[in-house]
Amino acid sequence: MTSLSPVFQRFLLETYPILRSGLPQAGRRDLRLRVVDDFFRLDAAALAAAIATGPTSLTEQELASSPSTKDADPVDALLSAAPGVIVRADYSNDAAWIEFCTLLRESEAEILAEDDPKATSAEPGTDEGDGSDSSSEEDEDMAVEGSTEPSASGAASASPAPLTFFSVLDFTSDAERARVVDMPNLALLRLIADADVRPAPAVPSGTKRVKPGHRLIDLNGFQEIYRGRSLWVYDAQSNVDGAVRMVNLEGDVYGTATGDSWRVRASHITEMQVNMAFHGMKVDFGGMDRWDYSERKRNLDYATAAAATQ
Repeated sequence: MTSLSPVFQRFLLETYPILRSGLPQAGRRDLRLRVVDDFFRLDAAALAAAIATGPTSLTEQELASSPSTKDADPVDALLSAAPGVIVRADYSNDAAWIEFCTLLRESEAEILAEDDPKATSAEPGTDEGDGSDSSSEEDEDMAVEGSTEPSASGAASASPAPLTFFSVLDFTSDAERARVVDMPNLALLRLIADADVRPAPAVPSGTKRVKPGHRLIDLNGFQEIYRGRSLWVYDAQSNVDGAVRMVNLEGDVYGTATGDSWRVRASHITEMQVNMAFHGMKVDFGGMDRWDYSERKRNLDYATAAAATQ
């Protein structure tokens, strides 16, 4: 499990109920992100006071029973127990999307034929959970793999059984599609995962701290991260290269950022998802920073712009 910040966990425990009482219709993910925003807005004196008065780690029971963990969120109802989520973020080529889904299902069938399904289809650990199940009117605007799947003509048709290792979010309304098309990784992480904060990765000897600081990398010694299922993004480039963006829920080595991504071919993502979820595999490029810099910049710019509007 990621090493979380005791300082932030205490801040979350105290601040979340206050925001919740003022925004009773807001979902868990929205409220948690607001708490993260408030934390990164603390001035030097307030942050020093929080560090001085709140260093004690919360127990697992305190974290598990907190409303910030247990409250419902509209997206919860769209996610199965599968450890990965694929978001379709491009709708310009249905034929390419269907080909991708077919390849995904074939690769999953191969893995299930080789492995014990009971060993590979278990739900991820509770530390990766996304809270309570809920229902929402928004459900009608999305198609989740296992309920409907677009045909080449764009019409919906009955689909096979749900995938074992992925929930697939395939939006059907124009409004919901516009919400995700060409969105940066960070925006999609905020849609399907829970915002959190951890201490920034250690600064290697001989390396200077990032200046100016940024919350996705290192801001005053802390880093915004996400807890939940692995995120894979099908984008416009996927129609051409048959690959998707594999998105990191937190920074890797110092200087890398939460939301960094790397393109992975469709034929490989199921095996990678299984290995990451159940066999402890971590994609780290041997300590090298080989993540897609253009996507990192989009995330950094998006986070800065979003924080400025709060």
